[in-house]
Amino acid sequence: MSHISGLRRYLARLAQQLASHKRLLALGGAGLGCLVLAGLWAGHLGFGGSLPEIEAKKGSALTVKPGNALVHRDGNQLIFAHVTGIRPGNAHLFVRFQSATGWEPATMEASPDPGGGTSYRFIFAGIPENVEYYITAGPLTSPHYHLHVVDLPPAKTASLSIADDVDGPAVGE
Repeated sequence: MSHISGLRRYLARLAQQLASHKRLLALGGAGLGCLVLAGLWAGHLGFGGSLPEIEAKKGSALTVKPGNALVHRDGNQLIFAHVTGIRPGNAHLFVRFQSATGWEPATMEASPDPGGGTSYRFIFAGIPENVEYYITAGPLTSPHYHLHVVDLPPAKTASLSIADDVDGPAVGE
């Protein structure tokens, strides 16, 4: 009988250990679930996750200047983006050079705008080859534009003439 009572005690201890392991698994699963929910909630609020999208209002617009343009090889080009109807937190320019396969993002610099909208700017410096670009600001996306690089012939000579106007301009001009 002692073997049977010893076996009963062993089985009772084993059942108790399994019950504590089940509790541990259940508590661990509940804790993991809480962490997942907290992460989703934090992302919804904008803490560590993606910020909620700004909804585009009717009448909102994104205007890009110069759009398509010709630029001198290794020249510079200033790009302006003007947003009306919404106030996005920032604007991004996406660029793909002719020799590249993928798009490269760049954050545009906020620019003063006395007209009630929001403006941004970006300067392409030393453009070596043709460039395709577009801009996003909040939910707005511009069309794709191209900067075409041209090789201008070098100037061989330059002349400057200064006219001497002794009498000055005529009255009424």
